[in-house]
Amino acid sequence: MTAPTELPAGTYSILCTFSNNVVIETEKAVFKVYNRSAISLSSISPSEAEIKSASFNVTITGTGFVNTGYVACVKVGSSAKLGLGSFVSATEATCLFPTTAKSSLFHVSLVFGENDPAVDSSVEFSFYAVQPQAVSIRFGRNPSKLLLFFDKPAAFITKDPDLGCSDFFDQATLNKFARDTECTLGTSKKMVIKFIGFTATIEPGNTIIFKNGSLAAQGEANTKFVTGNTTLTVGSPPNPLVPGIKIHAPPQIGE
Repeated sequence: MTAPTELPAGTYSILCTFSNNVVIETEKAVFKVYNRSAISLSSISPSEAEIKSASFNVTITGTGFVNTGYVACVKVGSSAKLGLGSFVSATEATCLFPTTAKSSLFHVSLVFGENDPAVDSSVEFSFYAVQPQAVSIRFGRNPSKLLLFFDKPAAFITKDPDLGCSDFFDQATLNKFARDTECTLGTSKKMVIKFIGFTATIEPGNTIIFKNGSLAAQGEANTKFVTGNTTLTVGSPPNPLVPGIKIHAPPQIGE
C-alpha cells in the first residue's frame, strides 16, 4: 500500500475492500505515517571503536525521531544494516553495533521502518586499527645494520619517494647514524636501518627515539595514530662474535 504524499504525519487505521466496496477485513490495521526529511541526526556516541572489539551500543541524537516500533542503523551507501536499535525519545535512539575485523570510516543513518529507506541525515563513525608500535631495536649480524621491530605489520603512510629516516627518528638519533642512512621496511614487522659509510657512532646500550604516528597499520583503511615518541635501547646482535687469541708455536724450543 502506498500512502498519499500529502498525508500528514500521524497514526491511521485502515480497512481493506474489493473494488466493489465489499469490506473483507473488519479488523482495523494501524500504521504510522512520518516525514523522513523532517528527521535530522546530530551526533553518535561513541563515534569510534577499535576493530576486533566486542559488540557495543551506540547512542544517536538528533530531532524528529518517531516511535514506529522499528529502528535500525545502516551504513550510508550500503543496504546492509549495522544493527537493530531502540527508540528512546524524539531526540535519541540506540543501536547495537557488532564487531568488525577490518577498519573503515563511514556515515551512519537510521531507518524507522523495516522496508523503509534511510533518513537523509547521517553522522560519521570510525572503526580503526591502532598504529604499529615500535617494541625493540638491535644490531643485526651485520654491524652496518640496525633492526627495528614492531608489534604488528606496518606500512608507509605515503608512497613519497623522498621518505627517509628523518620521517621516523628525531634529530638526536639521526646524529648517531651515518651521514647516509637508509630506512626500509624489510618485512611487515621489521624496519632495516642501513648505515652507508663509516661515520655512525651508535652502539649497543645507546637509546634511539622513534616518532609515533610515522607508520600505518598494514592492510587497513583507517589507522588511529598516537602522538609522541617511543624511546628504545639498542641491543647487541644475536650471538655476537667474541675476539679470541690462539697462539701457533712448536711445543718446545731448544733442548
